[in-house]
Amino acid sequence: MRLINYYIDYFYFNLDTYPLVVKIAVSIILFFLFFNLGEIIVSLFQKLFKKNKKNIVINKEDLNYQKLIELLVNRENIEFDSLRESIFEFDEDFKKDWKTIISMLMSIKLDCVKYLSDEFNYHNSRNLCRIFDLGVFWDERLTKGSYKEKMDTLNEIIELNATISESILATLVYHKNNELRKRARLAQIHLSKHDPFRFFEEDFDKDFTRWDKIKIHDILLRRSVKTIPNFARWVPIIENVELKCLFIYEIGYFLQVENRAYLFDLFKTTKEDKVKIECLNSLSLLGIQEYKDSIIDLYSVCSEDVQVVIIRSLKNINRENKILKFFVNAFDKTYETSLKIEIGQTMYIFGDNGKKVVHVLEQRGEGFEKLIFEHIKNPLLQNY
Repeated sequence: MRLINYYIDYFYFNLDTYPLVVKIAVSIILFFLFFNLGEIIVSLFQKLFKKNKKNIVINKEDLNYQKLIELLVNRENIEFDSLRESIFEFDEDFKKDWKTIISMLMSIKLDCVKYLSDEFNYHNSRNLCRIFDLGVFWDERLTKGSYKEKMDTLNEIIELNATISESILATLVYHKNNELRKRARLAQIHLSKHDPFRFFEEDFDKDFTRWDKIKIHDILLRRSVKTIPNFARWVPIIENVELKCLFIYEIGYFLQVENRAYLFDLFKTTKEDKVKIECLNSLSLLGIQEYKDSIIDLYSVCSEDVQVVIIRSLKNINRENKILKFFVNAFDKTYETSLKIEIGQTMYIFGDNGKKVVHVLEQRGEGFEKLIFEHIKNPLLQNY
């Protein structure tokens, strides 16, 4: 203690000898030093408090939870007014506890996805969010919340099929943080009634992932079919291969048959194998029959990955000797074992003629080829 007092007295003695300007400068520096030190200490205590704060524990035996399950795991779309009457059964304190309500709703949604035994009712979920007035809580968090709170909030809104004011997203859809910006743009597709797909014009986002594809498709499934756009309009202007493949997939999924010719032209001209494969998959859904001859002609110049998909696409065409002849020719010219097995299995299920052809090929096969035919004919080995 004496040592500390000594240094304090020594500091004041020397400070007293300095010019006035230096004294003021030192005083300001010391003020901000202690101020910042105090801020750091407070911040550390707040973080420590938050970490020690218990997460909301959901009691699945709770009556309120059970009532929510009845409304959400229900195939009947309950009208807004009828649903509003049903919430009078809930405790008044519960209606004001937004965090618990959201946790319960998310828990029910997660269980539906996890066990796949029940179907989550997005119509009732949206109405419940409106009735419990959760938008007020979400607006506050999106405006003033931390990065994590904003990310969680956007996820909750999307997962629960809820609605908020589009204006709240205005500052987030161009946010400098990649993940937050992307999550906000996903929410834009979900929420907007006027121009939900405007970010597709901007290539949506450079860091586009498989997870983003899944989320966009899930959001599209909840939209009215009348609001689903023709995805072919964006394919030519998109540079990101994953996003391009998503649009091609959606063309097939939503049976936009008017785009068949465009997809076949794209298949012929693109250099990306992923795009070629997605074009073939969508054409298989939309109708590939009229392009079979051209596809057969292009088979030899395609990569092995694309050739596998060509074989799978053509096996669903009506039984035709020309197709079977193509399979035999492709089988003879193929040296890759996995592709040879794919072609052989396709021939084997190609009607009686296909089985006869496989039998003939097996008779003239030697050595390792005998094992390939065992694999083709034996269902137990098909996942080898």
